[in-house]
Amino acid sequence: MRRLIPIVLFAVLIYVSWFYWQEYTDAPLREKLLLSAADELTQVRVTAPGQPHPFQLTRLEDKQWVVSRDNRQILDQSARAEDFVRALTELRTDSVVNSLPDQDFTTITLSSDEYGEEELRMYAGAGGPALARISSTGDIFALQPEAVTDVLPALSFDHFRGKELLHLAAASVDSIVATRNDSLLWRLGPTEAGEVAQTILAPASAPSYADHFDEIADRDKYHATLSFFTAGQPHTVTVFLDSLWPQPYVLVGEDFPNRFFGADKIVE
Repeated sequence: MRRLIPIVLFAVLIYVSWFYWQEYTDAPLREKLLLSAADELTQVRVTAPGQPHPFQLTRLEDKQWVVSRDNRQILDQSARAEDFVRALTELRTDSVVNSLPDQDFTTITLSSDEYGEEELRMYAGAGGPALARISSTGDIFALQPEAVTDVLPALSFDHFRGKELLHLAAASVDSIVATRNDSLLWRLGPTEAGEVAQTILAPASAPSYADHFDEIADRDKYHATLSFFTAGQPHTVTVFLDSLWPQPYVLVGEDFPNRFFGADKIVE
């Protein structure tokens, strides 16, 4: 019996230590980062480092999301916005850290009727874990690496923009016709049309978005209309020109929602 008592006491000590570790030490590693749930959010505002203006995701009455920045609205990316919002609200902490870098962090503000505004600052440096600071408490956490996979790319407005000028496969284009006020400027046949269409409609590198362009104020800078023919059906891109723009040409696709690409040239 005397031998049994130390064993029992040791077992109790082990259990108490384990219980303490689970309740008081591991808790921060498993906590939900934000109070709001995805379905409760009405708006998410993201201010990225180096960007003078934030972009917003706003939930409409029909539960669809609109992504906007300044005078640009993206109306066809509700599913992608919903994926981002859900990934954001499901973030969980991985460990507690002492400080967050003073620069290169992204500020995210979430709005809901239940909790008002929640703000966090997120930092993702090369070679280290993503960090988040809760503004209301000052607490700083490292985030679980697998959880931020769907969050970090979406902290850029360009993540929600279309990468193609038209909903049209460049390989299907058999001719391109350029006109201005019903006058023919040039025409490309099957041999050249596919390659030029690829360059214009879906650039291999990331498109250069023409955020400086204003559809109303700049309509007098019309330069030409490009018609991309597929099986005899035209798909048009309107070209505007101003030598003072960062890139002199702005291409506007006809498909909704319109996309605006800047270009240094149209054809070689």
